[in-house]
Amino acid sequence: MSCFQDQSIEAKCCREVARAELKTWKLAFEKLVNNVKLESKANMEKLYTISTNGKKVWLLVEDVAAHEVKVSNKDYALLMKGTALFLKTKKFYAEIGRRGTKHLQPILNGTLSDDAGVAFESMRALLFAVKYTIGPLSTESAKRRAIAPRKMARAAFFEQRGDDMLIDALVHIGKKANAAASLLKPDQKQPIESRYIFNATSLCLQVFAELMTKPEESTNLKSVIDLRGKLCKHIETVMELLRHIDEEIRISAAKVLSGMILLSKEKEVAQLQNEALVRGIALWILYICVNPQGTDIVHTKYFSEKSMTVFRNLFGLLHDGNVKMQKFVEKILPISLLSSSTYRVDGKKVKFLDPDPLSRDITKAYPFKFTDKRLQANIPPGTIRWQLYSTGRFKKTAIDWHEVMTNLDMKASAPRLIWNNNTKKTLLDSLLLEIHEFAEQKKVMAGEKWEYEGFEVLYDELKKEYEVGGYYLRLLLMSLEKKKPGGKPIVPESDVKHLMNKLFIKATVELKREEKIALVKTMSLIYDEHKSQFHNWNQVPYLVSLMQQNDIVMRDLVVEFLQKVLDDPSNVSGFVDNHGIQTLVGMLVAVHKEKQEEVKHTRKPSNVDNTEDSNKVKRTDFFARVAADLSAKTNTVEELAGEAVLLLKNIFNHKGSQYDKVIPRRYPQLINHLIQTMFAEDKKLVRNCEELLSQVLAKNARVIPTLAKSGLFIFVLQQLSSCSDVMMHLIHKCHMRQLKPYAPEKGSVLTPYLPGPLVMKLRDATDEKEFRSLLLKDTTDPSVIWGEEQRKELAGALEKFVTPLKVDLKMQPDTIFQYDEKRDTQPVFYKSLKEELCVGNIYLRLLFLEEMKDYKLSDSKMFALDLMAYMTVAAREMKDTEYSLKSVEDCKYVLKAQLLVVDKYKERIMTNYSAFKPLFEIMEARKAGPETQDLAGTLVISLLRMQETAASDKNQAGVITVKNNVKRCVEAGGTERLVMHFVTLVENKVEDILLLETLEALIILTQNATMEMSKVAVKTGLKFLTCIGRLMDVEKPDKKMDLCLTLLESLIDSNDFHIPQAMVDSGIILRIIQIAVEVKGEGKDDDVPKVAHESVDLIKKCISSRIGTPEEEKARAGVRTVVDKLLTPGIFLMLQHDQKGIDKVASHLRKETKTPTIIWTTPIRKELKEFFRKEEREISSYQQWDFDESFEYEELKSEPVWDHVYLKIYAEQKLGYKLPGYLGISTGEFFHSLLKMLMRFGREKDLLHDTEAAPGLAEPPKPERSVSAPLQIPFPEGADPLKHLTVLCRCVLHILKSDQSLHKNRDQGLNDLFKLIVHPYGPLQDAVLQVVKVCKAQSDSMQMVLNSTKWIVCMLHNSQRSPGKHEPSLMLVLDAIEAIVQSGAWPESMGNPPPGAKTFKEVETHLLDHGLPVMLGLVITGMGDFDKKERMRASAICGMLCNETGEAQTDTYRALHSMFTGQIGKFLPELEAHPSKMVEFFDKLHHNPEVYWTKEVRNEVINGIQGEAKELLKWQRKALESARNCGEEHEPCKWEAKTVGRRIKHPSLARQLRVGDFFVYELVNFPHYQLDPHIYLPPFWLKLEEQKKALAETGTAQTVKIVVALIESLGIVVNNLPHMAQEFEIENLISLYQMLENPQTDIRQNVLEVIHKVVNETWEPAAKERLVRYIVPLLADSPNEDVMLMAIQLLIELVRRSSPVVQQIAHLGGHAILILICFGKLKNCTKKVKCEAASLIGKMINDGTHGIYAAEEFCLILTDDFKTAFMMKPEALLNFFLEDHESKERKWNKKNRDQIIEVLEEQLPFMVDNMSTSKVGDRLFDDERVFEVWPRPEKEAKHEDIKKEMEDDKVDGNQNAPKLPEMNEEKV
Repeated sequence: MSCFQDQSIEAKCCREVARAELKTWKLAFEKLVNNVKLESKANMEKLYTISTNGKKVWLLVEDVAAHEVKVSNKDYALLMKGTALFLKTKKFYAEIGRRGTKHLQPILNGTLSDDAGVAFESMRALLFAVKYTIGPLSTESAKRRAIAPRKMARAAFFEQRGDDMLIDALVHIGKKANAAASLLKPDQKQPIESRYIFNATSLCLQVFAELMTKPEESTNLKSVIDLRGKLCKHIETVMELLRHIDEEIRISAAKVLSGMILLSKEKEVAQLQNEALVRGIALWILYICVNPQGTDIVHTKYFSEKSMTVFRNLFGLLHDGNVKMQKFVEKILPISLLSSSTYRVDGKKVKFLDPDPLSRDITKAYPFKFTDKRLQANIPPGTIRWQLYSTGRFKKTAIDWHEVMTNLDMKASAPRLIWNNNTKKTLLDSLLLEIHEFAEQKKVMAGEKWEYEGFEVLYDELKKEYEVGGYYLRLLLMSLEKKKPGGKPIVPESDVKHLMNKLFIKATVELKREEKIALVKTMSLIYDEHKSQFHNWNQVPYLVSLMQQNDIVMRDLVVEFLQKVLDDPSNVSGFVDNHGIQTLVGMLVAVHKEKQEEVKHTRKPSNVDNTEDSNKVKRTDFFARVAADLSAKTNTVEELAGEAVLLLKNIFNHKGSQYDKVIPRRYPQLINHLIQTMFAEDKKLVRNCEELLSQVLAKNARVIPTLAKSGLFIFVLQQLSSCSDVMMHLIHKCHMRQLKPYAPEKGSVLTPYLPGPLVMKLRDATDEKEFRSLLLKDTTDPSVIWGEEQRKELAGALEKFVTPLKVDLKMQPDTIFQYDEKRDTQPVFYKSLKEELCVGNIYLRLLFLEEMKDYKLSDSKMFALDLMAYMTVAAREMKDTEYSLKSVEDCKYVLKAQLLVVDKYKERIMTNYSAFKPLFEIMEARKAGPETQDLAGTLVISLLRMQETAASDKNQAGVITVKNNVKRCVEAGGTERLVMHFVTLVENKVEDILLLETLEALIILTQNATMEMSKVAVKTGLKFLTCIGRLMDVEKPDKKMDLCLTLLESLIDSNDFHIPQAMVDSGIILRIIQIAVEVKGEGKDDDVPKVAHESVDLIKKCISSRIGTPEEEKARAGVRTVVDKLLTPGIFLMLQHDQKGIDKVASHLRKETKTPTIIWTTPIRKELKEFFRKEEREISSYQQWDFDESFEYEELKSEPVWDHVYLKIYAEQKLGYKLPGYLGISTGEFFHSLLKMLMRFGREKDLLHDTEAAPGLAEPPKPERSVSAPLQIPFPEGADPLKHLTVLCRCVLHILKSDQSLHKNRDQGLNDLFKLIVHPYGPLQDAVLQVVKVCKAQSDSMQMVLNSTKWIVCMLHNSQRSPGKHEPSLMLVLDAIEAIVQSGAWPESMGNPPPGAKTFKEVETHLLDHGLPVMLGLVITGMGDFDKKERMRASAICGMLCNETGEAQTDTYRALHSMFTGQIGKFLPELEAHPSKMVEFFDKLHHNPEVYWTKEVRNEVINGIQGEAKELLKWQRKALESARNCGEEHEPCKWEAKTVGRRIKHPSLARQLRVGDFFVYELVNFPHYQLDPHIYLPPFWLKLEEQKKALAETGTAQTVKIVVALIESLGIVVNNLPHMAQEFEIENLISLYQMLENPQTDIRQNVLEVIHKVVNETWEPAAKERLVRYIVPLLADSPNEDVMLMAIQLLIELVRRSSPVVQQIAHLGGHAILILICFGKLKNCTKKVKCEAASLIGKMINDGTHGIYAAEEFCLILTDDFKTAFMMKPEALLNFFLEDHESKERKWNKKNRDQIIEVLEEQLPFMVDNMSTSKVGDRLFDDERVFEVWPRPEKEAKHEDIKKEMEDDKVDGNQNAPKLPEMNEEKV
């Protein structure tokens, strides 16, 4: 259906365009554009089907472009937009490629337009032309049909030099786009002009991208390549646009650059890639690809997925085939991330890269199909880059950057890759930092290139990793260790050998021990995974060398490694040929070496220096831990030898291996060393060596006949009892097969060593079991006597062969037994047994021979019974024979045998010993000799030590029961006999050994028969305890002292209440105390010896209650008194009640101690030592010792103590100190006790006065005191009571600091404490203020602090500072006031306020009543009297008082505001956090628009504060004096804070004009001052309105001055920030315009200046609001020339910017006024004014919209000839006004001019009066009056038409104005 048949709106519009002529083209195109939208899918579907006369439309477009509109005219945009719509129709599009036509020329010309809208529409039309967007191209047939017309269109594009013009357009529009982007601020909305520029640039790039990346069989290859070459000359523009803020520009530029690369040859590609690299483009693209949410240099922009696809493809194109780019990338990203490997990422296995991603993506994204297929086919392969992709050239090397960038967001921790959030952050931070630095560099060095060679990303996390062959050793080792059997190999098969070689090389050169160990361990684990790849492994020699090193960890690791390696027979040769066997043998023989003192698992490698280096930091890294783990599991010498044997067995076990026969020949000593290993202690090692020996001999029979020379048979016979089955098998097999001279011919090699009959039986023994039985079993018969004793004799005889060899082996482990025929074949002789003393069928003497030491009794129980029965006989025989030598010797053997049974066999029957009576007789028999007595005493001790065990259930070995031997000993009278025996020994001063044994026996008896021994101790009087005391020599502590203390401990532990008193009566308690104090340790003086510690323990047991009965307490009273007096009460209580008192007391007694509870110093120790010296004689005799209970140390007599606490010392303790628990008094009790003492002492000294108690105060609890606590006041009379009160206050302070919970008790004493601040003693005031500071945040205590608030405020300027220390400091007073302010009020959150609690308002009022702001003001203003910290603290308190309530302003705020002027108001609430603001503000003099603080103002503030303070300080002095006398002030204080503003004046400040917080006069003086207009302007408009009213009412000179200053300040704001005029409200603008009506010249002139500046930014609202209504009257009544000139110039500016202004001037009659000015008939019409007026007339006439109308209006008054004259210069026009001429029916002469002037002057007052109130469309000039001078024209119609046109203009003043081209809003 043709266009003429179609009745749709689209068809109608197209039909009108096709019929249009040059004059009507605009209307036709406007209708088309207005009705058919490119964005409408329905419109486009209609256009696809419309058939138009394309040729005619093209001719119309060309004619209009050539003759009607210029490229710079906005109508050209309309033309291009209509052309773009027609390009959606088939016939119009088909006309593009017609021969001989240049249809594209108008479009191409439009692309070069300076007008952004024209360029945008032209670019869009050109894109439609080269793209072919007619109809949907969804089917293949439709796509094929589009090829031909598109081909013609693109051919026409190149023929008409469209490529050159488009490149010029790109350069032009690209610069504009970059310039516009640079002007935009972050998040600023784009202006319409910028949006057109950006869209035009994007479309231009899209045209290039369409031509270069989508040939689609429509583009000539040569043309595109030529286009690429031309575009390369402007590559800088393309690359700059790559980073543009507009996303569409970026995408299009990326596509263009991609197309340029794909169409370039290899050298050209390299140039483009290098250019992108040195310009930093590659760096920026990589950053954006990694982080799409990244931050651009200028703006924060987010990149869409579409952008990322294009940019990642582009980065791949820049990377592929370029060595520089590849090196650049490798220095930034981990190589493993770029290789094709599978890693575990975020717990999942992920294939990081696709095999062939880039080739697939590029060929699909850019499917090149050119028109000239023949030319394309003939291009040599690889000529352009695209061919390389299409042929798979980069298949193996290409990287899928889409996948890489995606995986950068994931985490990986694998042997070849470590990637996480930290590494990614490092990457992004490094890239972004480099981008910023390069951008800053380019600002000062525009042409500088990016130095990419030096850039690299250093991953701190990867620096720590040890990398080998592309693997991180730590993770590789961890993965190998964690790998489960049968799992997938950690290292791929392809990497194994390469990695092992790298590990080998690294291990060879690595010097660090820990890293080398980790490398070898990794090699071992990899070998274990891939054993099959290591046949004939050439690195076996290196393992042998590592095994030979001294590092035991490395050695053990390599041995374990070789276990795996030598499993492969092919690796044995490398081991054997490189001295591996010798190394193993060396490990084996090392077991003989003499052992050093070492502990398994804690030995250090011998190559490591064992000396401790205190300066060396111990490594704790991964490799150190690996080495440490291995070090903890190192083999002992025996274990290592066992591993060596296992390796040898492994080598000999290989089937078919020749080395089982080669090794014995090559290393014959191996057999000797295996035999000699039987001397090793490790049974398993011996067994393995024996098995290996048997294995070697089985495969090497040639060595059996000479085996005797190795000493095998001698060694086996010498150790016959421990001979193994394997060795017995070898002896049985080989003893008859030895050659001469080792054995007789056909005889046994055992002949020289065994008795003949036995040898004969062994020769006849064919069975191995029989052979073994003959050698090892006892045999007694007429022919053979062979038993255990004979075997020992044999062993002893052969020891001469073995012992030297063992000694040699210890010195030199590789020693080999040297066989000597003469020596080694001598026979062994056996001794016969002789008569011996026999008891229980045992010869006792033989039991104690050296060779019988291993003999075991067959029945020890019977043997023990026989010995006990024989004891009576032995004792009787000694008496009967008068202690003959034989009887005494027999008795000794009996005693020794019993000791043997007890000590060695632990025979249970001996626990019920029945021969104690004869045993005690022997022990007491001096004639038997000391040795016999010693043996008897030793046996007694051994018997008493034995513990009888009774079997219990199957899971328990036994349970200790009561000792029967102790019971039998007591029954035999052992306790008293042993005690008296001990006393006798002490008195006779016998040898220590007898004393020690007796003491030990007494200890055992005492521990097991305590009550019996305690009775004996008391029964003997003082002898026993006194003798114990004599044995303990303080100067020479020895074992006797230890045993005596142990004995005493057992006695003290008894429940016999006589013992404690006996300790005192005998004086032994004094000896114990002396030991605890004076015994010196072996080390430092303060080291506590063991005996001293034990003595303290004894003292504690003496004074500690057990059952707590009155009898016990009475019994222990004496010993407690001694300890309390001699060791001081503090130590006594610590020892008695502290769980760790023993350790603490033992330590305190040996050092200087001065604590609140313990004073123990050198003078005290000296006084105690002198006391010991005086009492020594009395306690060493058997007399009863009496202690003087009045004893007291001199040093403690003058020390005040309360509740066992030394107050002076307690007050000086550091924070956190707490009273020890052993005092038995809690901190709270002590606290209340101190406060009660303070109250009592203060009242006694008349320093405190009884006043009414504050509500809510509690009476403190009464602590229970110990008897020793003093009841009187602990201060001596005559001393200064204020000092004592200071001590008490500091004690209270210490307690409150340590325990905040005490505040809740609200103790009345604390209230009294605060009252002490009034007394003129600095330390006391300091202590009280410290307590106040501690009470901060404690609401309960702060209620009491509030009662003394007035006195604390007085301390600011009335405190009595002590000299030197300056106590209390002003800062402390301020701290106290701060505590009151912050915590004085009861917190609302706590609820339930106690009686007397105050709110913050009440606290503030109280402080205000006492003038706190004034007192703080004195500090703040006292620059010379107070330091900055004090003044800042005072400022902070002011801030707290201004911030505490929810009210807008507190009373304190208002008072400070009045005192310091309102300028501090803005930062008063901030002073708490920033107190320096107040001080800095006060100290520094400055005046500017925001601050006016001069010396005069500051002095006025100081004087005002000092005046207020005068009366307050007077009241404070009197009040303090009154409080000291009676406890209360003389009269209440009431400072009137609310009226302080009336009393303090600041006249200097009052003279300043202020708008809000700004000083207007200062702003005028500082016109360039940067202020915030958003803060200044709102109050400014209010102030201006206020002054306008005042001006209207009074009109004083001062008011005029204020208004002028205000207007000047507005002008400064607009001048500094012109854009602010755009934000002016219309009402404000109108108000400003109205001020032009004011008669004051200064006001008018300043307002005009401001309006002139404002109009530049607000011309549109100025025009709409008819600013001319207020300007034009100024022309008629101007006060001076300047005002008139400014008014005219302002009108010129409005006319230039807005056409409707022309019409408004005419309606108001402004044209009539301008005519009068040109005639010079108004005031101040100077020549310059008239020239400006003439210029204004010319501007009005030349207006494109209302110029004709204006000309008609002027000519209506003048003549038609003026139409031409209006085009003249101003001077010529003025002359023309005065020249006579005749035009049509009008004569322009002096007469008529005068008449016209008269008419105009008559209407002038009316017009001027009504201009400001006229409405839109009102015509103030009466045209009819003109016809009083001129004849009325004949043709009125024309004039009526003009009127109608004016009426139409009223409806729509801008209807004829050209419209801006419509744009796709989404795209913009």
